[in-house]
Parts: sequence; C-alpha cells; structure tokens
Amino acid sequence: MFKFDSKIKELGFTPPEGDIIGKKNMGAVLEENNQGDQLYYNSITKEWNAIDSGFNALSLWDDIPIIPSVFRAGVSAPDLIDFIGSATKIYGFNGGSTAEYLDGCFELLHGYAESTDLRPHIHWCPTTSAAGNIKWQMRYEIKNTNETFTGTNTITVAIDNTEETAWKSLVVEFDVIPGSELSIGAQCIFTLFRDPTDEEDTYPDDAGLITFGIHYQINSDGSRSVMAK
Repeated sequence: MFKFDSKIKELGFTPPEGDIIGKKNMGAVLEENNQGDQLYYNSITKEWNAIDSGFNALSLWDDIPIIPSVFRAGVSAPDLIDFIGSATKIYGFNGGSTAEYLDGCFELLHGYAESTDLRPHIHWCPTTSAAGNIKWQMRYEIKNTNETFTGTNTITVAIDNTEETAWKSLVVEFDVIPGSELSIGAQCIFTLFRDPTDEEDTYPDDAGLITFGIHYQINSDGSRSVMAK
C-alpha cells in the first residue's frame, strides 16, 4: 500500500501490474484517483484498488498479544504452577474457593481501524481431565488520549469447556469491547480474573493461562502522523 503520487512513475517505481483480463492495472488506477489517495495491491486478484479517504476500506485483523510475565499481581494473584511436570512455569488460576487476579494494560496501535470493536481473547489449558466450564472475566476501563479515567469499570466474560483433556491448548473470546468512540493510542487498564465460586464456573482444578490478547481490525500499516490517524 502506498500514497498516490503523480510523479510516481518518474521516480522509477514500477509496482506489479494487473495481469488478468478486465482487471485494473497500476496505470489505470493512477488515472482514476486523486493526489493523496491510498492505493493497495491485491496479490490474489492482481488488481490495484483505491482506499477511501477515511482509511476504512480494508478489513484485516491483527492481534495485541500480552504474555503473562508482564502482568502485575492483583489483589490475590494466581500461583505459578509446573507446566506438565517440567521446570517451565505458567499461571494457574485456582479452581477451589479463591478468586485470583492479574492486572495489565495495552494501547491501541497505529494500524487500528478507528471506531471498530475490540475482541479480547484468552489462550489457556486445563491442568486435569476433569469435566466442567471455566468462566474467565475481564474488568476494564479504556480511554482515548486526553480523556479522563473515572474508575468506572466494565466486565466482559468468556466461558469455555475443558473438553475433558488435560493440557489441551484452548482459546475463547470475551464479549466485544465497543469501539465506536475509540482512536489509536487509546489506553486500556484491565484486570483478568477467575472466581471459582461463580455458579457458571464448574471446573474444579487450576486453569493454566498461556497468553491473553486483543484481536482488532486494521486498515493501514500505521498512521499519517505521530499522534493521529
């Protein structure tokens, strides 16, 4: 993807041309669009297309992965447990009677398609073959730059089944975080927790946390300026 420039060919840039009959080639798209338009090349159709001036035409997905080692211990933190009996450790969220918490934060990156929803998700594994569901919960507040945090938190939930298989790599999505008012650079402060006394949490053993992340839509490689899209 690149910015249209009327002198692009004079500068010696020769991107691939569309080579399917009826598809637009580079030259045709340059003739049809205006200075400042964004163009991208579809390697499947071998066609150049213009992205609208609002930067919203592409609908691709990316991920903000957050590895557990960067989390801060919450009011009652999960223990580090052995991963399948090895020296490697992962966080094990208690399945007995103690609610356990980890705190974290993330920033919306500059490729983010502003005003689109965020999809938090967690990669985890059961530590035994016992049956049951685990209820992961995320308490969060998210604000754009120059907005004020209020301490008013929203809780989103993800419920997953163990599939009665110890150490199986599982992933489950939380309810979406509404993004209608979000911009790049927005900051989210959150707590990830499990309360095993919740009636919807029926798995009796430790749930192993692998990674936590945020799937989000992108429509560019970055932003036009340092602080704004």
